[in-house]
Amino acid sequence: MTRILGVVLVILGLVGILAGGIQYDKKKTDVDLGPVDFEVREKKTVPVPPIAGAALIVAGAALMFVGGRRTEA
Repeated sequence: MTRILGVVLVILGLVGILAGGIQYDKKKTDVDLGPVDFEVREKKTVPVPPIAGAALIVAGAALMFVGGRRTEA
């Protein structure tokens, strides 16, 4: 389970560094005239600092390493 979490963290870290942030659309209704609605979609970006992406990559690599170790009983 820790290996999977490690891989996910590494992927998120790479996306954060390469894309520079996470983008999403926000819909909001500007005008409501009875049966007619005017909606506006705004593109929002949540910036991810490169140091946070690097930290995610390091944490993910550590989890993959720890998850891959087997204990001998």
